[in-house]
Amino acid sequence: MKAEQYIINPQGMIAKPSFSEVGFSASAGRGPRITPSLTDVGRHNGDGRKGLAILSTIAADIFELADAKWLVAAKNAAGRMTPVCIFGRPPALSETLEQAEGVVRGGGEPGMGSAADALIRPVTARGAAIGAIILGPKRGGGEYSSEARELIALASDHIGHFLESPMFASVVSGRLLAMERTRSEIAAAQHIQSRLLPSHHARIEGLECHGQSWPAGEVGGDFFDFIPLGAGELGVAIGDVAGKGIPAAIVMAGLQMSLRALARDCRGAVPRQMAQLNALLFDVLPPESYATLYYASVDPLMRRLTYVNAGHEPPLLIRKTTRTIERLDAGGPVLGLLGCAGYRSGTVALDPGDVLICFTDGVAETCDAGGTEMTVAGIARVALEHLNQPAHEIVDAILKASEHFSQGRAGRDDRTVVVLRIADPSAGATRTARRMAVEPDLQKRAAAACRPELSAAAVVRGSLEMIS
Repeated sequence: MKAEQYIINPQGMIAKPSFSEVGFSASAGRGPRITPSLTDVGRHNGDGRKGLAILSTIAADIFELADAKWLVAAKNAAGRMTPVCIFGRPPALSETLEQAEGVVRGGGEPGMGSAADALIRPVTARGAAIGAIILGPKRGGGEYSSEARELIALASDHIGHFLESPMFASVVSGRLLAMERTRSEIAAAQHIQSRLLPSHHARIEGLECHGQSWPAGEVGGDFFDFIPLGAGELGVAIGDVAGKGIPAAIVMAGLQMSLRALARDCRGAVPRQMAQLNALLFDVLPPESYATLYYASVDPLMRRLTYVNAGHEPPLLIRKTTRTIERLDAGGPVLGLLGCAGYRSGTVALDPGDVLICFTDGVAETCDAGGTEMTVAGIARVALEHLNQPAHEIVDAILKASEHFSQGRAGRDDRTVVVLRIADPSAGATRTARRMAVEPDLQKRAAAACRPELSAAAVVRGSLEMIS
C-alpha cells in the first residue's frame, strides 16, 4: 500500500503537496508519513531547517527499530507541542501532544501515559526542552523492553547534542538532507519501476498468465512482461540484469522498452528480435554488464509456443497428462556480452492444462540457514503439487515456498516467477470457430503448426529427478 506524504504549512494545517515539493514516498503498509516543509515550519536555535532535518530523520529510524504502531516527533513552540513528522496513525493526536506538554513541564522524564498509551521522551538542547519523541504501543503488544527504552533515550539525547553545536548540526543535517534526497529519488525510481511492470496477469483468450516480482532491495534488475501481439497471440518475457539496485533497474527499463518495440514491429521473428536486442545492449552497456532473457510468442488457439532463451534459467514446461517436465533452453548467449551473436528458436506444441513455469535464478538460489539452495528441483516440486490450481495460485505457492525455505531472511537476489496455463479444450473449440470465420488462412496456420519442428526446439524431456 502506498503511503501518502503531507507537509505542514505555515498556518499549521496539513496539506497534500505536489510531487515537486517533497517527492514520492512509500511504505510497507505502515500508514501515512507526515513530513514537514523544512523551510516553512519555523526556525529553532537559529536554524530550524537543520534541527527539524535531524529530528525527523532520527525519528524515522526509531519508529522502525522500536517496531511501534505509530510515532510523533514534535517541536516545542512557547510551551505548545507542534508535530514535525508522524509515522503510522495515532488515534488521538491532540491528546498525545497535550500529554507530551505535561511531561515536558513536569521535568522531562519519559513515561507511559494512559491518555494516549504513549512512551514520551523529551528532546533538550542547552538546558531547554525543544521537542519530544512520542511512541505509541508496540505493534506486537506488550511493554517496551529496557533496551528499547534505552535506545529511545540515547536517540533523543543525540538530537540535543547535535543541536548544541552549530557546526556539528550543520554537518549532520547536511548529510541527513542528502540522505533524504537519495531516499526520495530511490522511492521515485521504485514507483516508476512498478509502473513499468505489467499488472500481475494478462487477459488473453485460451491462456492464463500471472507474474510477480520481489526485488531484493528498493528496486531490482528482474522484470517480466506480457506483450499483446495481435491475432490472439501474446509475447511473454522474463529477464534478469546482472547487478543490483538502481544501475540494474536502469538497464532493465531500457531492455523492457526495447523488447516491447521490437516484439510489435518484428512479430513472428523471435531469433531476429533477440539478435537486435543483443546488439543494442552491447553498444550501450559497460563490458562487465549483461542480461539474461527468455522470450516466447504464444498462440493459445493453435496451442503453440515459439521461444528464444538468451542465457536465462530454462523454464519448466509441465505436461498435465503425464506430469513430465521439459526444460526450454534453445536460444543463445546472454545479451550484451558479444557484439554479434546468433540465436535459434525452439517451438513446442501445447496441450490443454499444460503449465509453463518461468523464474529467475534468485528463486532457485534462495538459501536456508545452512546455505543450502532451494534449486530448480524444489521449484518443480512445488509446481507439481499445485499443478491443477490457477496460474496466480501457482505463482503465490512458489514465492511463498521460497520465503519459507529462507525462513524469512532477506534474499540475496531478486525473485520473479511467471506462470502460463493452457485453457481447456471446450473454450478453445469455440474460439477456433470464431476465428476461422474471420481468418481465411487459419487452416493453413493450423497445418503449419503441426509440422515436426520439435527436433529444433532442443527441449529436454525428463522427470523431476533429471532436473535435480
